This record gives sequence, structure tokens and C-alpha cells, in this order.
Amino acid sequence: MVPCSYLYEVQAYSEHEARKKLIKEGGITIIGTTCIERDDYFNAELVDEEELGYPYQEGDTYYTIEQAGDVFGVVESVWDDVSQEMHDENPNRPYFRNKGNAWLGVKLIKMINSHDKYYKRSEDWKVYEKGTAQKNAIRTLALDLGEPGQKIIDKYL
Repeated sequence: MVPCSYLYEVQAYSEHEARKKLIKEGGITIIGTTCIERDDYFNAELVDEEELGYPYQEGDTYYTIEQAGDVFGVVESVWDDVSQEMHDENPNRPYFRNKGNAWLGVKLIKMINSHDKYYKRSEDWKVYEKGTAQKNAIRTLALDLGEPGQKIIDKYL
């Protein structure tokens, strides 16, 4: 037996009643105990799955950037309960749908870290031009990466 979870919308006044409907009308076998009692349903709020704010669904492959000292690497993972807990702890973590974009995220971090953030204060025109070009390249790459790029900008720049 493999543990799994599904989201069903059932009109019922209690979890027990909802389970009965799922078993009788849906032909579903449910193992486990109820989570809340009848009176608690009156105080409960309906939360759509989209409102949870998770970027992936169970079983989806995603990529993150991990740092060990000055070294960055890309880690491939499969979205599960642990991923949701990690996301709840740090919702601003950038997630990538493919490994190539994750490595571009690493490149973006390195570009930010090597960027002279004080170039505007320089009296040397060449330093100013180089700093402006670097910043434009950083912004362009961040825009190309979309939301993960913006999260990297927010964290590192």
C-alpha cells in the first residue's frame, strides 16, 4: 500500500458524512481517522488548493539552487510534503521548472555577486559604463527567468 492524498469537494456537515458519501457514491476506500468533528465544520473556512500558494503539485519535478560556502549547485527534487514544509519556511525561495533555468539562476547570482554595486559613485566613466552594462545584463537575465529571477534579485541585489 502506498500513502497518497487527493482533494475532493463534498457537500457534507461532517467529515464522517463526507467519507460515507465518497465511499457510497464514489466507490472510494478511505483508511484513517477523521480529523475534525461535526461542530468544528461550522467554524471551518473553505480553502481552495490554489490559495495554499504552492508552486507545484505532489510528484512534480523541480530544481533549486543550493549554496555551500561560495559554491552554488543545482538540486533536482520531487514535490512532496517535505517540499511544502520547506516552502512554508521560506516562500521566497526560487524554484525552477528545468535544470537549464536553474543553472541560469546560478549564473545570475554570480553576476550579482561580482557586480560593482558602487559603480555610480565612481568618477571614472569606464567604471560607470561597465557597472551600467553589468546591471542591465543582470536585469535582462532576471526578466528572462521570470519569478525565480525576481526572487534572486530581491535576495542578492
